[in-house]
Amino acid sequence: MAAKRIGERVAHDAALSAALKQSREKLHVLNVYYVPNGTMKPLAHMAPFFSRFPELAARETRTISLLQPHAGLPAGDYGFLELYCNEPTCDCRRVLFQVCRADRPNKVLATINYGWESEDFYAQWLHGDRESARELAEASLDPLNPQSKLSPALLEVFRHILLQDPAYVDRLRRHYRMFKRAQRGSAPALTSSIPPV
Repeated sequence: MAAKRIGERVAHDAALSAALKQSREKLHVLNVYYVPNGTMKPLAHMAPFFSRFPELAARETRTISLLQPHAGLPAGDYGFLELYCNEPTCDCRRVLFQVCRADRPNKVLATINYGWESEDFYAQWLHGDRESARELAEASLDPLNPQSKLSPALLEVFRHILLQDPAYVDRLRRHYRMFKRAQRGSAPALTSSIPPV
């Protein structure tokens, strides 16, 4: 029974991925104005980008706007809110996204973990854990944080739409560096054995 469910899930994910690749023109990718009102639950060791850079976050938060239902997602605006590690000595080079709808900004629909460095970088950072390193480098749903029935579809949108934009990935790197520099202003230097960004 479990093998049948896994097979169905794989088939569903493959179909969803194909549908997204074929219909990018139905999706509008925007930088949108909205930032949650601050009532979202904080995550351990992560802090929202907007908590340090509210004006920039208001301009550069990436949003997908669906004009009609698509690939299991209802029509609406989906904001991909960036959270970065708030441990000053950590150099993890990753971002955690909480995906929310503009009309329900305090309801997390997906939590996506993404790192822009190579799998080898994360395997070293994770002390040899190749599976977790691969998941981080490819983007994955974070198992420790809120998810919903829409999470798999939102992950596919993230992978096949947002990550296909090199300027957006560069922006994430820039936001990470800004966030870390702001922390280092009053913190000790990074303790990573991997060269800093």
